[in-house]
Amino acid sequence: MTSALGILILMIAPLAIWLVPFLNRGRIGPFYLIGRVDPAYIYLMNSLLVSCGKNPRHIDHPGTPLQIIGAFVIGAMNAMDGRNPICPIEEIITRPETYLAGIFLFVQLVAAAMTALAGIWLYKLTRNIFAALILQICIVISPPVAGSFGVLGTEILVIPVVLGLGLALLPLATDSRPERPHDSIIAGLILGFGLATKVTVFPLILYVFMFASTKSKAKFLAACFGSFVFWTLPMANMYKKLITWIVNIGIHTGHYGEGSVGVPGIAAMAANAQSLISENGPAFLFACSAGVFAVWLRGRPVKLSPPARFMLLSFVVLMLQFLMTVKHPAGRYMVPAIVAVAVSSGVAVAALGAIRPAFSAICFAIVLTMGVVPAASNFRYFDSDLPGRHAQERSDVDRIRRIAGERCGSLIPQTNGVSAQLSGLLFGNIFAEKFDLQLAKRYPDFVSYSVGDRFYGFTGREGVNPPVDPGGKPLCIFGIIELPAADAQKFRLVATAGQYRLYERE
Repeated sequence: MTSALGILILMIAPLAIWLVPFLNRGRIGPFYLIGRVDPAYIYLMNSLLVSCGKNPRHIDHPGTPLQIIGAFVIGAMNAMDGRNPICPIEEIITRPETYLAGIFLFVQLVAAAMTALAGIWLYKLTRNIFAALILQICIVISPPVAGSFGVLGTEILVIPVVLGLGLALLPLATDSRPERPHDSIIAGLILGFGLATKVTVFPLILYVFMFASTKSKAKFLAACFGSFVFWTLPMANMYKKLITWIVNIGIHTGHYGEGSVGVPGIAAMAANAQSLISENGPAFLFACSAGVFAVWLRGRPVKLSPPARFMLLSFVVLMLQFLMTVKHPAGRYMVPAIVAVAVSSGVAVAALGAIRPAFSAICFAIVLTMGVVPAASNFRYFDSDLPGRHAQERSDVDRIRRIAGERCGSLIPQTNGVSAQLSGLLFGNIFAEKFDLQLAKRYPDFVSYSVGDRFYGFTGREGVNPPVDPGGKPLCIFGIIELPAADAQKFRLVATAGQYRLYERE
């Protein structure tokens, strides 16, 4: 196989994982949909804060690299249109979906490009096209990775970060050349960027053991720490809040630091573990297989080789990621380890091919056969599942609005319970805290109902008075959140459509 043909083949999977969601973007629906608004609008409004030279207020992931990238894309889009690229508040609050689409397209392209580069780099180092293809297939067939291409959040940036770390480590992992002085520094800088993007990247710090000397390990850790500090400088005044947030997540039984101190019960943990393994079955299978192969290599009369070390470390990374996630399970939290295992799988097949070339082809045939069903499922996710949800939600909202048009004097959305652009802006600004006045000026008539509380506009911490119909028709509220008992005394349920409820004020 010629090098040019191999590189062309290695462009297929990355092109597919970018094109499928891109071509279906209109059918998937806007970013303000209930399933997409969090964290898309949060990152949009915090990117605007960075563009305006202000400290971001949302630091949970921490996510500052994505906010910086968002600010860059916002500025570039305005510069190309001949507008001021710095702090374009009016533009963002007028056309938020346009800017969200621009940011998302950029990070999707970066993720697809890094998937291509990782495969091509492994192919160049090993001359094994099957190993490179397996690396890419392991990424394409992962449900959490596919989900990351449908939601604007930190995971879509974590994918290229882990692949970038793989690019830095592959020459060592494949034993293609000796370690160079700058290898540990480059790898550490990339990992620090990843940790600033999302702390779930932390298990990959175990790759420090890919470096032979204590000096190299120290340089890796120092570069990682320095990079993390650099990329989180916009939120440096909130380090204490970030640490408290992470500690609370770790020590409490509930999600997001809620619940009592401790861990969930054994039954809950077992169910969580089963769910994670089921969703990420191929990653666990490939990691375990590579681990067994690495142990077999270690049992031969030679010292532990770099490929074997990389495979074993990737297996331990997956196990650590699993232990971190099983308490609060969500597939997206496994993305760093899934991508790392994909790189490790490619290294394992290349090592097998070095023993007997036919082994690589056999592994490729097995992985390709195993990947047909999950790949088809991921394609269906973008081609029918997401578009179907959007169409159903749009139909439900339209039905609620038709009923409200007949019997209600005014229709007020719940604060966090309705798919609408203004609701998205309100939600994002709750986590940005700086654009109340501009939003209120641009949308003076907007009112929402905070369930269990009161009516609010974009400004006014004490709430606002809802509109009164001159014809005497009642005020109605709607959304997906079921009203608590206290609200039920003031509002009567009059209609439902899917997950949406329409309430009439008594």
